[in-house]
Amino acid sequence: MTTGSPVLQSGFVTPNHIPTWNTDGVIQDGGFLLSQLQGTLVTYNSSVNFNSPNTDNNLFVPLPVGFTRYRIAMILISGASAAINNATCGVFTQTGAGGIAVVAGSTPVTIITPNADTNNNMQQLTIVNQMTMALSDGVLYFRVQTAQGSAALATVSIFYHPLP
Repeated sequence: MTTGSPVLQSGFVTPNHIPTWNTDGVIQDGGFLLSQLQGTLVTYNSSVNFNSPNTDNNLFVPLPVGFTRYRIAMILISGASAAINNATCGVFTQTGAGGIAVVAGSTPVTIITPNADTNNNMQQLTIVNQMTMALSDGVLYFRVQTAQGSAALATVSIFYHPLP
């Protein structure tokens, strides 16, 4: 099948149902409501500058239709271009380290190597009230607080579960 070919429909797809592939190029109603799906979504910012102190980096948290809240499963720093073990960070619901601290301010970054397949090339941040608080903010702010002291970029990813 070539790129750009039209997709045909077999029968009707019920509103709010997930379409599934019937055969090449043909979709049908999958029989599942979007609200019945349970899984983890991810959002990320792949260009966080860890050498820029007191800088907020937007992390948009899109929710599926019918969902108004979410629970954060984890926040990871990965794909660093250099060691970033001199930097500190936090994640907040408002800019300037305001609102609710999702990750406590001044959290040390412990990534000591950018090399793939090497221990300490990634870090999972500790979520404040992870098991007792649902959030509804459409944007969270990853804040580099103390700069690394040399050029360093990395990806910050938020893995989250939508809640109706």
